[in-house]
Amino acid sequence: MTSWEWSPVCRKIEAVMTPLASDQKQRRPPRLESAFLKMLMLSVLLHLLLVGLYFTPFFQRAPLTPPPVYRVNLVNAPVLNPQAGRPEAAPQPPAPEPPPPAPVSEPEPVPAPPPPAPPPPAPAPVPAPEPEPELIPGPTPEDTERERLAEEQRQREEAEKKRLAEEQRKRDDAEKRRLAEEQRKREEAERQRLAEQQRRLEDRAREQRLAEMAAQRQREEDDRERQARLDTLRAAARAQAEAPESPIANAPVGMPDGRGNEEGVSASAYVQEFIRRNWTFPRALATGNPEAVVRVTYNAAGTRTAFSWESRSGHAAFDESLVRALTLSRQLPQPLPQTMEFTITFNLKEMLN
Repeated sequence: MTSWEWSPVCRKIEAVMTPLASDQKQRRPPRLESAFLKMLMLSVLLHLLLVGLYFTPFFQRAPLTPPPVYRVNLVNAPVLNPQAGRPEAAPQPPAPEPPPPAPVSEPEPVPAPPPPAPPPPAPAPVPAPEPEPELIPGPTPEDTERERLAEEQRQREEAEKKRLAEEQRKRDDAEKRRLAEEQRKREEAERQRLAEQQRRLEDRAREQRLAEMAAQRQREEDDRERQARLDTLRAAARAQAEAPESPIANAPVGMPDGRGNEEGVSASAYVQEFIRRNWTFPRALATGNPEAVVRVTYNAAGTRTAFSWESRSGHAAFDESLVRALTLSRQLPQPLPQTMEFTITFNLKEMLN
């Protein structure tokens, strides 16, 4: 279909679409109306083009001719390229074999000719005369002098090479000795370092053993002193119980500021008094008025479980004496009502009075 044939179709489509376009103009904006008309016309043209192409010869298929059907004799052997003939024909008998050819008579042998006579021997070659020896002239004095000088030069060069080789050998030997000496010194220093390290380890182990032994002896001594003080306290208690009655003995057991209903002393005063009895300090070192505050914890069985400083006194000897007293006061003579923590102030003058 040519362009002039398409023009009436396009005009008809335009005539049909014009009322639609007028209606849509009333409802759509001008820009959307123009775009819609272009898209619609393009879609119609594409559909018409597809319909026209469908009826062209390019898209029409040629009719397929079915292959002919033959009746085949199965006696015949199948081959790749058969000759012209009938497929249902019977196979032809094989052609007769041709007769063998007649034997050909062999010709009679011809005798060989006699061998030729050997040629006569060649004459012996005549030896060529020997040339006379050429006379070689002897060396001249100049040649002898040159040879002597060359030999001396060779000997000097050989001696120089030997001297240089000997010096190099000596330098190499000296370098080897130097390296060996440095290696020996390093090994000796390493051996001494290891020996010193081993000695220090042994000294440290020996000091540790001695410290452990001293600590064990100190613990045993503290235990003996603590046991002696406990025995003294028990003896004093028995003596007080056996003494004649006095106004103090008949007084009830308690504290001056006590307000409870239990018979006994306060746990804080008991612990402080027990530590004070385990405390010793030489009066010659009692200078100033030092005071220290410690925090100590005892469980219900009367065993000290913790100790720390709230404030030190600044008097080294006094602080050390308190540490010794607390060490001796690890176990109270009596159990406590419960685990208790005490903050105790120790004043040097009050403890000495």
